[in-house]
Amino acid sequence: MVKREVVVLGINDGHDAGAALIKDGNVVAAVQEERLNNIKHYAGIPEKSINEVFKISKIHPFAVSLVVLVSYDPPGQEDLNAFSTKLLLKLGPLLHSKPYIKVYSSYKKLRRNVKGIMKCLEKLELTNAEITIIEHQKAHASAAYRSSPWGYHNHQNNGQTLILTADGSGDGLSSTVNIGTVGEIVRIASSSYYDSLGNAFYTEITRYLGLKPWDHENKVMGLAPYGKASHCIQKMREIINIDKRNPLVFKNRIGCVGIYVQPKLRKLLANQRFDNIAAAAQQHLEELVKSWVLSAVKSTGVKRLALAGGIFLNVKLNKLLRETEDIEEIFIYPAPDDEGNAVGAALEGYFEYCRREGIKPNHVPISQTYYGPTFENEEIKFMLKNRLDNNHWKYDYYDDIDSLAGELLTKGKIIARCSGRLEWGPRALGNRSIIADPRDSGVIHKIISTYSMGEPEPDPTKSEEWYQEKSEFFGELRRACLEPIQRLLEFLFIQSSKVIQLEKDSQIVTRMIVDLNLELMDVFYFKNVLENINSYLENNISDLDSLLRCTIS
Repeated sequence: MVKREVVVLGINDGHDAGAALIKDGNVVAAVQEERLNNIKHYAGIPEKSINEVFKISKIHPFAVSLVVLVSYDPPGQEDLNAFSTKLLLKLGPLLHSKPYIKVYSSYKKLRRNVKGIMKCLEKLELTNAEITIIEHQKAHASAAYRSSPWGYHNHQNNGQTLILTADGSGDGLSSTVNIGTVGEIVRIASSSYYDSLGNAFYTEITRYLGLKPWDHENKVMGLAPYGKASHCIQKMREIINIDKRNPLVFKNRIGCVGIYVQPKLRKLLANQRFDNIAAAAQQHLEELVKSWVLSAVKSTGVKRLALAGGIFLNVKLNKLLRETEDIEEIFIYPAPDDEGNAVGAALEGYFEYCRREGIKPNHVPISQTYYGPTFENEEIKFMLKNRLDNNHWKYDYYDDIDSLAGELLTKGKIIARCSGRLEWGPRALGNRSIIADPRDSGVIHKIISTYSMGEPEPDPTKSEEWYQEKSEFFGELRRACLEPIQRLLEFLFIQSSKVIQLEKDSQIVTRMIVDLNLELMDVFYFKNVLENINSYLENNISDLDSLLRCTIS
């Protein structure tokens, strides 16, 4: 076979957008757009990431043989309030068959919007490069299989690898079962977007608990140990289960998907404690996935697994699978969610390109995930001199800074470490990490209270009595306003195809109040929410009637 250098650029312009550069099967650079623009879970054209991977790798764009895009219909770009999106979700119970998914994916592939990406490529003078698109679940499967420790020609298990993907949804599918043989990935089963472990179950439980879907599922997992699953585990089994006729796919039992799951959850989980709900959701997820995985092992006879997809961000589930006796070897791609798809699509594009051009493709097992940018000492010094405010912060240079860091840790100090190349994936692996001594039992609270960049911590200047008073006030507010608002929302959003447009000022408050209609009225848990709503009401709304003013378009 002909030997020549093959460079592939992978671009994910959907949820968790990013870019990756592959050279002869090896990942030479990869970075997620949110790390560069500070927009969490950014969905859109990752222009900064595309430019950065060329800068990191020192490869000129002219060297690119192939540009690969992720997904025919990139998740995260759709307007969740658009009529077409709501209609698709509403018709989910009717439109989720395999023939429909095939037609839907083909249509989306033909209509794939590439205008923005082409403008980005024009700036790099890459307009003449060949462009192809890799299906969403295929990109997940490729990321796991083509990064695994096992080569394409490994004789164990007849050279086969069982490849499983599971996430919210992508290109009409939410999970797949595949066999990898000598580099080829062959799909043998799949579940539709309607039968999703994510968008019909775990993500909607996350939303029900007042958390952010596609973001805070880890908080549900973290909350689970504090509850008792037995209180509502049977309720969870009424939402989704394994298909009895085909144990390689999941079956939606609640009868809807996406936002339309919420009204049914309010009835199904009424009077259930939030911690018990989290515990039951986690247990059901673990039971479902384990059963599904073992069914795939039994069906194929292959006990060597490669896994990817957002569901496998759940570390408790991963631990359970690793401890399962019937699984001999298991590899979970370190960036299993959508950000990993830039690498997965690029690796798949590389393999297909080599096969077409008569080039023997390389299989490069993953050895590390430090694919991002780094900073030289001079760059850091320049930033320190030009960014610090009136010398409020002091800085020094140390030759052996790691030894100093270790010494400070033993003294109970908390350290922010920026060293070497940026990690790829959602895990902090030391190079961009906040580090502390885990032997100090109070260190977790200290880190959260000092460095929290997520939800604000409770105001320590406010007493519990203050929050109790606010809780009583908002209880009255909720009783007065929530029921008519919910009736209005359910009638217009769920029972008809009309769309309402709430007044700009009242829309935020309405959403906050609706969020409070969860069986989670624990005062401490909601005191930040209560405080924020109170502040908003005091500053922006003169009377409660404005909450209900709306126009129908």
